[in-house]
Amino acid sequence: MNRWLGIREAQAISAVDRTTLYRNIRSGRLPAVREGRGWRLDAEHFMAWLNQRARRRSGGRLSTHLAAPPLQRALPVTCAQAVQDVVAESLDVTLITTDLNGQPMTQFSNPRAFLAMLLQHPQVLAAYMHTWQALANAPALEPVWHEGADGLLCARGLIRYGSALLGMVIALEVAPAGWPPEEVRQRELAQALGVPVDVFLAAAHDVHYLNDAQRTRVLHAVQRLADAFSHMVLVNVANQQRRPSSAAHTPNAQAKQE
Repeated sequence: MNRWLGIREAQAISAVDRTTLYRNIRSGRLPAVREGRGWRLDAEHFMAWLNQRARRRSGGRLSTHLAAPPLQRALPVTCAQAVQDVVAESLDVTLITTDLNGQPMTQFSNPRAFLAMLLQHPQVLAAYMHTWQALANAPALEPVWHEGADGLLCARGLIRYGSALLGMVIALEVAPAGWPPEEVRQRELAQALGVPVDVFLAAAHDVHYLNDAQRTRVLHAVQRLADAFSHMVLVNVANQQRRPSSAAHTPNAQAKQE
């Protein structure tokens, strides 16, 4: 599955400056295809290049055989939230990032009124987390649509650290064909979630309605966002690994100066 990035999009998800990208394209280290007056980057090749770059900048200390750090420590959440918010609005979908147990790491981005209503009932989040944990255990590595606890569609992209899986970016609140369903089905969903039926019926229409092309675009984008977060994790872990080393050398350096 080819997923193409423009230079601006590559900058946004990687924080690599334009000059560095062009220099690596010209040298052949970063594969790219000329399109008019600009360049397009294959997303998979770009993420591989970013991972290699992160390892070089860390002195080669990153390894796929290292124990994977927990996502809550490895992911710079403030930065991830800002990127996730922008992507969710551009796709007209709700997004959230979780660990593999379905525990939220970010706030919901671009939620609709139906979700806001459901989350007023604490047990609903637990039901969502159960669904998300099942998504983590789904055999397919590529994102695919699944029915969630609320009857709506959800899909996940996987966040990796080397060969280890750390978490997920989840797209949700997408209406399946024929939504909202017949009242009998809505009542069943409301009762399963422990939500008042009349409240469910009143808000069920306020979700994301996407056509087939838009749904396919979301599936591609949710994995690309997860890939971007994987890169953030690599860079953040590399920085964390450098800090103790730098601190350890500081006293010796000061002693030599004295």
